[in-house]
Amino acid sequence: MTATLRPPTTNGSAPEAPAVPDVGTVRPEIDEATLDAFIQRPPKLQLHRMWFSEVKARWWTGHVQGVAAHHDGLSTTLYASLSDFPRGWGAALINDNRTYADGEPVWMEAMAFPQGRHPGGITVCEDYLAVPIEMGDRPGRVYIYAIDEPLYPRQVGHVEGWIDGCGLNTPDDCPARNEKASAVGMTRIGDNEFLVVVLSQNRYLRFLHLKRTVDPVRGVERFQGRQTGFVDGKDVHPDGWPDGFTDNLSLVRTDRGVHVVLFSIEQWFSIGPLVVPKIRRSSIHRLTSFRVEPGTELDATPTLTHRANGFVELPDRQGPTDWLRPGFRWGASLGVYGGRPGLITAEYFGSERSASHPAQYLQVAANIDADLLNWNVGVGDELIHGVARATRRRIAKRLRWIRELMT
Repeated sequence: MTATLRPPTTNGSAPEAPAVPDVGTVRPEIDEATLDAFIQRPPKLQLHRMWFSEVKARWWTGHVQGVAAHHDGLSTTLYASLSDFPRGWGAALINDNRTYADGEPVWMEAMAFPQGRHPGGITVCEDYLAVPIEMGDRPGRVYIYAIDEPLYPRQVGHVEGWIDGCGLNTPDDCPARNEKASAVGMTRIGDNEFLVVVLSQNRYLRFLHLKRTVDPVRGVERFQGRQTGFVDGKDVHPDGWPDGFTDNLSLVRTDRGVHVVLFSIEQWFSIGPLVVPKIRRSSIHRLTSFRVEPGTELDATPTLTHRANGFVELPDRQGPTDWLRPGFRWGASLGVYGGRPGLITAEYFGSERSASHPAQYLQVAANIDADLLNWNVGVGDELIHGVARATRRRIAKRLRWIRELMT
């Protein structure tokens, strides 16, 4: 299929597309062979729970859609996107392990995305957080946040097509839905230039070219850009494209070009948004990578070369709630931390309580060096005794009450 994108329009006009500048040379994050080896045999994941008791973001509906980590060499901030939390709003959980002036870490906070009912799979690129947004029947969009102050993201740009028609776009001859923006990947491709790839419906990739500018008078940072390319993965790579349900992706810059890494679940069946994974002994979490051939990143149809496949070994289950894994979505991202690739996944988001202390937590799993990331943040485990133990206490209390009545 030949994908032909409609030209951008503004107020009914059809101006010529702006010229695409030359792409500069950027230092690779990792060599291609190391990334291929990691995807083919990823190290086992270790579970981590991050507790928070002040922010009540968990309601009866919603799910964790994406997760990403920002590491500046000393400290780490974790971001997780929550779709339909709370009561129809999209939000993010932020876990920052920096120690502030009062000598205490800030534990976990939450933020809402403007007009963001359904934020998807997120990504961190340097000091920026990219968030894809679905808004019902409106075209999908991508928000860009600066996270140089990690606990307080500030919006510095967005790409959308609702008003000016210069945002996300799908070809006229393709069944792809322009409202869908399931996940986003972002990486630098030149001085103040970035490549963003948006995934939708398991198979469609929209390529965006963003420029970073700074107002010379006010010093305000801003990202602007447009969509340059479109790929139907199953048409380009019918044999290499992963089967099952693909709902997250990452971009990794190597010495041989940018790699698109896909995260998929082998599904038993799906009905609407509900995805039921296959039940089997081996892992049903799949990694697949494609190289974007250098020089084609901003073409109308970028050239993708299939590189590697692998399966993730799941963490050992540690309690009754762990049987919920893998959850409604496999929120995941792959990045480079301390010069090595690392995978982080969002297992689920839950609530537990002891006899006197309710708390909520985000459970993640990662094969990143835990000492490097220093994730020991939040309410101490000694305050939370888990669902099973709390349930036993409540049952024992009721049994004592029944015995007292009988005597």
